[in-house]
Amino acid sequence: MRATSAGCSFTGKATVRVVGQSLLLKLLACLLCIKWTCSLAFTLNKSRHNLPAIQSTVRTSPGDMHRRKLLLWIGGAALTASCDDSSLKPADDIRQRLVGRWLEELSSDGDQIRSIVTLGQNGQFLELEKISDASGSTKRQTHAGEWSFDGVNFKRKYTSLNGRLLSNAQFGYTTYAVNAFAKNEFVGIDNIRARKARFSRTEANEP
Repeated sequence: MRATSAGCSFTGKATVRVVGQSLLLKLLACLLCIKWTCSLAFTLNKSRHNLPAIQSTVRTSPGDMHRRKLLLWIGGAALTASCDDSSLKPADDIRQRLVGRWLEELSSDGDQIRSIVTLGQNGQFLELEKISDASGSTKRQTHAGEWSFDGVNFKRKYTSLNGRLLSNAQFGYTTYAVNAFAKNEFVGIDNIRARKARFSRTEANEP
């Protein structure tokens, strides 16, 4: 079974970079919409005060009032939408796209590790692992357990090894910060063990 450490949590630079970029994009979008909304309100207010004096006693028509309210509503809606931009890939969206079968490839302590990882909709996973060392010998293991995605980290808790249930003290954990996520591949950064894994979608049954 691959080396694990209980209760590990991701605190590396990759998290700061991913979260910082998302927050910066949201902040810029909000500032742009605030500027647009304020400019619209200023223009409407200026137009109202520049009306000829003779019109000061004339009531604004219902049509004009409706148009002003509509413009202000559009500005407010744009501001709200920009501050909750769905294009920034919320956690639930990426989690749904993670469901399925992946080929995981990484190097660890001189070993080449290939695994077929099947992530279920119910939060369970099955992992068929093949470890090849420098001498050319291989070792195969089957893992199972629970997986989750918190918006930054793809986590697995190993509760079974080769069909045998593990006790709580024997549970293993891996945590990868998801980077460069695409439809059929992504890169996982393990900052605890200083290693990187590449995941690509596959239909294969064996690693």
